[in-house]
Amino acid sequence: MTPGTHRRLSRQGWLRGRWGLAGLLAFAVATPLAVWQLGSAAANTAGQPSAPALVRGNDWYLRQSLTAGSPEVSFRFGRPTDQPLFGDWDGDGQATPGLFRNGQWLLRDKLWGGSVDRTIQFGRPGDLPVVGDWDGDGDDDIALFRAGIWLFDLGLTGGDSERTQRFGKPSDNPVAGDWNGTADGSVADLPGVRRGGTWYLQTEPTADGGRGIAFSYGTQAGDVPVVGRWQDGPGIDQVGVVRDLEWQLRYSHSSGAADAWFSYGQAGDYFLTWGGSPGSMAQPVKHYRYRVGIKGDVGVASLEHFADVARETLNDQRGWSLGRSIRFSRTTSTTPDFNLWLASPEEVAAADPICDKEWSCRVGNNVYVNVDRWNHGTTAWSSKPLAEYRQYIFNHEVGHWLGLGHSTCPGTGAAAPVMMQQSIALNGCVVNLWPLPSEKQLVYDKHVGTQSTAALVPGQGADAE
Repeated sequence: MTPGTHRRLSRQGWLRGRWGLAGLLAFAVATPLAVWQLGSAAANTAGQPSAPALVRGNDWYLRQSLTAGSPEVSFRFGRPTDQPLFGDWDGDGQATPGLFRNGQWLLRDKLWGGSVDRTIQFGRPGDLPVVGDWDGDGDDDIALFRAGIWLFDLGLTGGDSERTQRFGKPSDNPVAGDWNGTADGSVADLPGVRRGGTWYLQTEPTADGGRGIAFSYGTQAGDVPVVGRWQDGPGIDQVGVVRDLEWQLRYSHSSGAADAWFSYGQAGDYFLTWGGSPGSMAQPVKHYRYRVGIKGDVGVASLEHFADVARETLNDQRGWSLGRSIRFSRTTSTTPDFNLWLASPEEVAAADPICDKEWSCRVGNNVYVNVDRWNHGTTAWSSKPLAEYRQYIFNHEVGHWLGLGHSTCPGTGAAAPVMMQQSIALNGCVVNLWPLPSEKQLVYDKHVGTQSTAALVPGQGADAE
């Protein structure tokens, strides 16, 4: 019920694949692309099976059946960094496109490019959007998955959530569907999550999070989950995966071989479904898990606030998520990909000879945020709010973990690279908390590009601010 996520761009790059002319124009409204029909191209409605769709940059390509072939409808909508969605927003039986952009939902009521029909403010950077008919009234609603908590907006009104529920772990990938048909006397959709290759689907809502079923399907590395209704007539929503561009669909909620399969798409596409049942939220190309904690005496500084800022910053579409390629999620595992420590000056200095009491530091898989800098910022950043400096710290230090070294000011009046030591001095540059396109390209090449020249092992060495 929310779209499948898969970004596997070719070596031609993140800048060219995402920030070509279309990306630089940063479409605030949809722009028509050639829309064509092969045979009958009637709208795919809720009474029919779902159909495959893909988004390439900000060009959408839709088929009308679960078969291989050329797209039968195409249009341009949004920006290359937006999260694509499908839903029946107005209850007319037709699934139409939408976008999630850092907490803002941009929805269309027609199946082609054009201006946004409604804008809803619901959520914040780092949230994962989920679409479903949560109240069973015939039109789709929206929800957010935030660190294992589901927040529901049942009327497309935005603002505060109307209902919340805990289901899943922070690092899970949310999905949604009518997993039990009409067995509960309702056609309302229910939450689900995918954890590794295991699906956990709620079939009975309860006060403590719900009961349901669990099974494994699509367990190979790189499998991209999709959800839809694969068969004619009434029934339940079903699961599938896209593996090496082949869609492999399963008819029952159980482990086993694919019941249907076909090829559609190309490397770099973002996969989702539309029509009979909107699609599913799935894994990005890379998913990194981090743990947060405290080192030493940090006074009254809040660890949970520290964790919230980290989650929102790292998953912001302007930052190291590269729009929709990399996901960062908090874990309690003792073997995370990296650690984020809110640390006393003494603990920072003790981490490595390159570190000192004054600045933040990164040592191997440990990012140390100096509590003095967290609380007070620096003179170089005094023209900007402390909240923005805190985001800069995460972008800079995690940038080191991602494999980037320090940068220098490119010229007087230019935006400072996020990997420049802005805490210490600006050297004529202007403060800037988000990675520059050239820095994002480097991270794309190291972590996402399918033809990287060398295998990357994040977290090597040490870097002081």
